[in-house]
Amino acid sequence: LRPWPKRVWLFQAWIADRLQHKYLGGDRCWLYYNQPRLAPAYLAVPYMLSAHETRLTSIQCAVQTLEQIAAFKGCDAILCDAANPRITDRVMRRFGYVSHAPMWWHRNYIKRLY
Repeated sequence: LRPWPKRVWLFQAWIADRLQHKYLGGDRCWLYYNQPRLAPAYLAVPYMLSAHETRLTSIQCAVQTLEQIAAFKGCDAILCDAANPRITDRVMRRFGYVSHAPMWWHRNYIKRLY
């Protein structure tokens, strides 16, 4: 997990998806999160990067670790903006996230922890 804020642009995410995911080896999953100052009861996940050989169990471990961090910090929810079209609603539901504040250019999800 990477607890430092990261600003991500759609083009940067597209490049990362095409290049880094393709050429990174191993079973790796980087999950960037932050706790916004204006909303301290939430954790935001602006970016996640996985390697080519990453298994679903590694992603599940990263998400579970983030949930433990959120519980330790006393957060009410985890927010996520899924820009990659391969992240489907079904996958997000499997992890316990529901659609939140739908917009035509963003797919926002929330997992409430209370």
